[in-house]
Amino acid sequence: MQPQLFSAYFASSPIIPALHWGHHPLPPSPAMLAKPALETATLLSGAASERDTVQECSHAPLSSFLNSCASDAALLAAESREDIGEGMQRCELASFDFLSLHIQPVFDMCIERSEPHMGETSSGDLVVRVSGGGVRVNDDWNSRVSIDAINKLVWTRTEDGHYDVHSSINMNISLSIPRLHPMARTAWTAAGRAAVRSACKRTAKKLIRNVRQDYAEWSAASMELDGTQNA
Repeated sequence: MQPQLFSAYFASSPIIPALHWGHHPLPPSPAMLAKPALETATLLSGAASERDTVQECSHAPLSSFLNSCASDAALLAAESREDIGEGMQRCELASFDFLSLHIQPVFDMCIERSEPHMGETSSGDLVVRVSGGGVRVNDDWNSRVSIDAINKLVWTRTEDGHYDVHSSINMNISLSIPRLHPMARTAWTAAGRAAVRSACKRTAKKLIRNVRQDYAEWSAASMELDGTQNA
């Protein structure tokens, strides 16, 4: 069975999920027609990890880039961002579609960098943490959402002059939804978790791609600046 697509999962108006058996729709029961009460703490969880290589730039090791604020844009992987104080950035991340909904995550994020060991440039790690935020659903802000997420980035220099970079993301979204028929709720939750996992995977891929590109550009700019200063 598949739930019929409907466009107001997050709205306060009644939701009537019609179920289909083959080509014959089953009418909703009287209980499903009643205006539903909101449920809280409906949890959608997802996790993903990506690993790729980044070529070392001769001018500076990757650790120098990732341990500086020059890497903030690459690490936050945001479509847009603004500084909201105390090391926090409000970031609009890449949007995605969930059934008939267009979802735009808006996260309050910070970067937690570890103190590198003295003289250690061949490896390191850091954490990008989401401490709050919400989502826009079809351009409307939804206040009944709680989000926490963590992205751990680990890099290690290999013998061939590359860096092995690993991004691991875990995300939990707690939200209020109208009460659904158990079968519709199961299908809704499964689709929601799949969407969160997919979003985590895309974000991890984008982060490593951003790190590779911004590191190369930063290294080239630093080399050019040093050359100008030494001229």
